[in-house]
Amino acid sequence: MKVKAAILTVALGSTLVLAACGGADSSSKDDKKDDTKSAMTNKKDNMMKANEKVPLMAALSGEGAHKVSGTATIDGDDLKLMNFKTDEGPDLHVYLTKDGDIKTGKEISKIDLKAAEQNFSLTGVETADYNTAVIYCEKAHEVFGQAPLNS
Repeated sequence: MKVKAAILTVALGSTLVLAACGGADSSSKDDKKDDTKSAMTNKKDNMMKANEKVPLMAALSGEGAHKVSGTATIDGDDLKLMNFKTDEGPDLHVYLTKDGDIKTGKEISKIDLKAAEQNFSLTGVETADYNTAVIYCEKAHEVFGQAPLNS
């Protein structure tokens, strides 16, 4: 009977020790999972910040004899002309270009000669391909002004 009691005591003691070790190991695994999840969340947040588009802005200036002033800004999917003034022209449009090259540029819209604040949607336009906003007269085939866009 004493042998059975001793075996039972050893078995019970071993079970308690193993259970205690298993619990500590489990919380350690949970901590590791939490650390991994936190690291992945931080990495995802940093990647999202890196993919955010930085607003591009520049002062518009006239070309040749033409007077153009104001600010051109690309912010997200919008091109904004602020405090905009221009000489009159028969058919003025705003373009996005690479280094002012109208032939390879993207026509955005006809502009309003009188509106100081104008917004144009750039949805579907790959703005990273362009670095200059240009005010261009379609009828005269002449650049009125431009703004080299910088972040």
